[in-house]
Amino acid sequence: MLDSEGKIFNNLDPQLRGLPQGQERKVRVRLDSAQYAIDAAYKAQHGGDLVYETFNVIMKRKAQENNFKAILECIRDLMNTNIVVPEWLHDVLLGYGDPQESHYTSLTPLQTVDFNDTFLDQSHVKESFPNKKIEFKPNAKGSVAPPFRVQFPSSNEGDAPIVCESYLPPEPGPYPELKRKTNSIRFTPAQVDAILAGTNEGFAQVVGPPGTGKTDTAVQIISNIYHNFPHQRILLVTHSNRALNDIFEKIAERHLLRLGHEAETLETQEDFSKWGRVQYMLGKRLELLEEVGRLARSIGITADVEYSCETAQHFFLFNIVARWEEFEDRVKDCTDPTKIIERFPFHEFFNDAPESVFNSSMDSKDAMRAAQGCFRHLKVLQHSMRRSH
Repeated sequence: MLDSEGKIFNNLDPQLRGLPQGQERKVRVRLDSAQYAIDAAYKAQHGGDLVYETFNVIMKRKAQENNFKAILECIRDLMNTNIVVPEWLHDVLLGYGDPQESHYTSLTPLQTVDFNDTFLDQSHVKESFPNKKIEFKPNAKGSVAPPFRVQFPSSNEGDAPIVCESYLPPEPGPYPELKRKTNSIRFTPAQVDAILAGTNEGFAQVVGPPGTGKTDTAVQIISNIYHNFPHQRILLVTHSNRALNDIFEKIAERHLLRLGHEAETLETQEDFSKWGRVQYMLGKRLELLEEVGRLARSIGITADVEYSCETAQHFFLFNIVARWEEFEDRVKDCTDPTKIIERFPFHEFFNDAPESVFNSSMDSKDAMRAAQGCFRHLKVLQHSMRRSH
């Protein structure tokens, strides 16, 4: 090891006194000349990569943090084990891959990305993609408002515009607690680019000083991945418990599990620790069974369907789904909102909603969307019952 003045120093040799000069260090590697000649001759004859052209240097930080053995054992195991990770991540993780090739633009980027609530309005979309042609498509109500689904042109389409389609999200149901919190941050073009990179497959790195919105960007990436790929699982790892808590407090989703210390310091009403999730599911199961009993009584069924999760599942399949399918068949071609409202089979169950599910100003499409929102709430009830079984 040489310092910035070219002097050799070795902290392990007590005979060499003095501290190294400057901030630069040079590592001089002594090679076995005989082995080098053998490897060079082999490459000339058989081809392949010359291992002497590049080196991976592993440096310890402090004597107290000397974990070389664990790191080297981990790298050895990764190299000798078939791990289920993408090839680009495997190469970058082991240090011999090109990080640039793991960027989403070098892989297979998504042609259509559901940005969900990333953008606040139409002008925000224009600001996020400067010097780009953007074509807007209104939603079913004829307005251009979030959420937005963006379709990017392929590489062979030249100067084709970005197509930004506004759509109506599914009705969550008539209860206020079912409505998901939406983003209120006006992300900058750089942050939107980071969100797009994080939503795609590949390696995305968000770097910036404190207070520049890195946590908000990470939360939006997680939210977009959650809604673009709802059947996939997300593993979130942070360098500290405080950083994990900061992200958890901003993610308003119920499908969360937190592992690690200081889970009790989360400023939320729910406990996301392992045991907290168990207690939550046990308590939730009792609440769900009570709701199933109330639902049964609202449609005139007096049997003890809330006895167990299994009986509740049978009740939902043979009574709720059957009534909904009959309702859909009766209003399939109906354009009269009054008839749709009258034929809706679950009026009594949703009487406790703070606001009326239907109103006189609705047209047939609005009435059907409201009815679908109610049934979606019932399906969530059934899905939660299955998970807590």
